[in-house]
Amino acid sequence: MNTLRGILISAVLVLVCWWALQGSPSFQTCIQQDDKQSSENTSKDYVSAFTTRANAYRDCLGDFVRDRKEETLVVFTVVLAFSTIFLWVATRDLVKSAERTSRQQLRAYVTANSGDFTTKSGFVASVIVKNVGQTPAYNLTVISTTRVLAHPLPKRFNFKIRDEENPSSMTLGRDEAARHPSPLKEVITQTDFDNFAFPTGANRLYTYGTITYDDIFRKRHRTHFCNYIEWGKTEAFSTVSEQHNHAT
Repeated sequence: MNTLRGILISAVLVLVCWWALQGSPSFQTCIQQDDKQSSENTSKDYVSAFTTRANAYRDCLGDFVRDRKEETLVVFTVVLAFSTIFLWVATRDLVKSAERTSRQQLRAYVTANSGDFTTKSGFVASVIVKNVGQTPAYNLTVISTTRVLAHPLPKRFNFKIRDEENPSSMTLGRDEAARHPSPLKEVITQTDFDNFAFPTGANRLYTYGTITYDDIFRKRHRTHFCNYIEWGKTEAFSTVSEQHNHAT
């Protein structure tokens, strides 16, 4: 963008100078006289002809500048002003770009991964919350729920958690992790369990929610997560859902 801006400004200045020279009677008269002299001394040496032509433009341009000192000073003042403005804009853009890069590199980045689960006192799934950024995450709040849902989820499933179920708040430092419990509030029967525990079942046990936190620049961020449990022949494992897994 800065390169294109410089090219455009330079092109405009060249056009202005060309327009001023074309509108100058004295400059045009000088060029015409030199053209007449050159035609009287026609030469087959194209290099000499080009050199003569260039010298003519140089001499005529010098005469033009000497005859219009005040106008030339005004033009150079305008050029200097535009150059200063361009330099200020370019410096401002560089500072803003460096600031954005610094914020992206230094801010906190919080991830959510599924942990283990327990059935000792009701079914409780866990979410491992970790700050993988360079600085602490402040005012971190995790809201989640664990539910038995039809699988796969509808494309327009409403992931909003009512009444802020199961909230927790903390500060998470760099490379620190915390375990967030998410209990199943529904009472399930053996039939319900068989329906989501077997691969042929129509349901799955889902855990989803949102992590909200502030970085050191006081900007608010969110990490959404959603996973479900699959039972194999010997053990259960967690699978990431195709929906509701994105962050800001």
